[in-house]
Amino acid sequence: MPKLTPYEAAERLDIADENIDVFVHLVDALRTPEARDDELARLRAELAAVDEALVEAGIEYPLGARGVRDLGAALRTAREDAAE
Repeated sequence: MPKLTPYEAAERLDIADENIDVFVHLVDALRTPEARDDELARLRAELAAVDEALVEAGIEYPLGARGVRDLGAALRTAREDAAE
């Protein structure tokens, strides 16, 4: 199987147009073990900062990626409700 460019992979994976640049950045960031480790550390630090902000705002559960997803869903619901 021929190697795909990140853009070709994004197309085959049916990644939404607005997310392609993020996908390409992530692929580039994961090309070597060292780059992968660096990117993973960066993302863990970002998530820890989000967790800290949630706790400071009085939100103790859920934290981590689940908390981010839950907050995103709550925001989408609020926007949909406001649009009605």
